[in-house]
Amino acid sequence: MKKIILLFTGSFLMTAVFSASLKVFFQGVSWREVLIKGLLIPCFTWTVQLLPSAAFLKTEDRLTYWNRLLSVCLIG
Repeated sequence: MKKIILLFTGSFLMTAVFSASLKVFFQGVSWREVLIKGLLIPCFTWTVQLLPSAAFLKTEDRLTYWNRLLSVCLIG
C-alpha cells in the first residue's frame, strides 16, 4: 500500500508540474486557476477508475490494478 501512496503522490506532483507549465499559454489567468483546472481532469479520471476497482475487484486484483494504473499515471 505504501508503494501505491507513493505512486499516487508522484503522479499528482508530476501532473501539478505539467499543469503549472500551462501558465505560459494562459497569461491572463491566475496560477491558482491554472493549477485547479490542470489537475481537475486527471484527478477526475483517476477517481473514475479507482472507485469502481475498489468496489468490484478482489483485494489482490485491486492492488495489482492500482499499481499499474498509478505507474502509468506517473509515466504519462
